[in-house]
Amino acid sequence: KSSFENIVKVLLRNGADVDIKDKNQETALCVAINRMVEYTYYRENSPKVMLLLLDWESSLYNKTSRMEPILSYAITYACTRNVVKQHTIKLKCARLPFIKRLDD
Repeated sequence: KSSFENIVKVLLRNGADVDIKDKNQETALCVAINRMVEYTYYRENSPKVMLLLLDWESSLYNKTSRMEPILSYAITYACTRNVVKQHTIKLKCARLPFIKRLDD
């Protein structure tokens, strides 16, 4: 496992708010997606971090700093679209809800 992934796990296990926003009004999930899209270096670690954040119920319905829903942003790019697919399949297999209106 990457040290990046381990740090995220420690923070989440110790009560970190999975949907807290940074100074740019973006959540950790949005930052992980941005890193994956923009930098090849992060593509190895970001999918694991994205899945970890989604498992801890980070919302795909928050908005990016450009006021675009994270879900829409994530499925625009192939490298992140696959992570969203994996998470959706996991939820469907567990019979957990995934569908939510983007304007909620």
